Amino acid sequence: MSEAPSFRPARWLTSSALFCCLSFLSGCTDTYPEDINYGLRTDPLIVVPNTKMSEVKPPDRLDPPGDYPRLLQQFEESARKSAGVEKPTVTVDELKKKEYGNAQQQLNKAIRRLFGTPAKPRVNGLDLPVVQALQVDDDTLEDGSRLYRRHCLHCHGLTGNGQGPTSAWVNPHPRDYRLGEFKFISTAYPKKDKKPRRDDLLRTIRQGIEGTSMPSFALLTETELNRLVSYVMHLSIRGQVEADTLREVLDRKNVSGEGVEEFVYNDCIEVANVWAESDKTITKPDPAKLGVLPNEGDKFVASVKRGQDLFLNKCKGCHSEYGRKANLFYDDWGTVVRPANLTLGIYRGGRRPLDLYWRIHIGIPGSNMPSNASDLGSDQIWDVVNFLQVLPYKSEREKYGIELDQKSEPMPEHGKE
Repeated sequence: MSEAPSFRPARWLTSSALFCCLSFLSGCTDTYPEDINYGLRTDPLIVVPNTKMSEVKPPDRLDPPGDYPRLLQQFEESARKSAGVEKPTVTVDELKKKEYGNAQQQLNKAIRRLFGTPAKPRVNGLDLPVVQALQVDDDTLEDGSRLYRRHCLHCHGLTGNGQGPTSAWVNPHPRDYRLGEFKFISTAYPKKDKKPRRDDLLRTIRQGIEGTSMPSFALLTETELNRLVSYVMHLSIRGQVEADTLREVLDRKNVSGEGVEEFVYNDCIEVANVWAESDKTITKPDPAKLGVLPNEGDKFVASVKRGQDLFLNKCKGCHSEYGRKANLFYDDWGTVVRPANLTLGIYRGGRRPLDLYWRIHIGIPGSNMPSNASDLGSDQIWDVVNFLQVLPYKSEREKYGIELDQKSEPMPEHGKE
């Protein structure tokens, strides 16, 4: 009879310690170590004065998995040539130059003082009504940070830079919050620098984004969802203030040395106020027009046909052949995007009629999809919405007399009328 294996406590303890260590490093724990800091951005911030991303020479292909860093370099080169400038990017390393004094130290100190650490995230310096409106109190942010570490960090990264461990391997790439821009919003805030409403971010997290790697988190409680939203706001405010300061110091050269901390503090208040004001507004269609939505009868047939005519007149420049032959563009984040193929019926911003109305009326910030509010009235937008709801389905197209394979003008070359 063989002897029973002896118990070896040393080996057992070593294995247990190793397992715990690996679990911690892999992000399986809920909280961050106290000594981890966000750190300043090290990737370039692309600054191309008076140049729209749609005017930059477009890429010739979508970037394959793992190729995102090379793509950003290609984008920087294309942006520089299109703008006719020698250097359209700024980096935090340039703050080390003598002419900027101790600007880098001041920026790092000010950002850390205002926004804390991943373990203790904060948005300091705000008036209490703004803190309450944005729900960025300390307890909410700490719990949101814990949830973010568990569910979001592997794609969106520690600072919300969209460069987590899995980000380079999925397309489209995860959102980089640091520009303060979000695509799918319902905001009616009059200023150009619109922020999403809390409900917009809640909808995105709860439902996910169709056609992407962003999943639904509908199984989280409403409290958890709201705390995640608050933490995303925290990362976005922090990232935008950091980027604004870099632009101000390096591009415009208006601030240096000791003035950095004051600029950071004032900009934080301004950015947070924009978030608070944006959340109070919503783009509301005329309630009297809601009856034009999908509805059997001659009215709806006529609406769909008018919508197709408007689409061919206003939208085919980007959505050539209804998006089946759409060109590639760079978006504001330097990633390659292509106008949606609307015959597939995949609507990343949501498929409700109201969602489609918002995308047409407001546009999609950062993506080259403009607002059509000045070109189309409410009736006309609803006509396009009704057409888009029929477009993906062959049986519906036949029912309403919509033909897709009609001859159309060729797509003009990029940059030419």
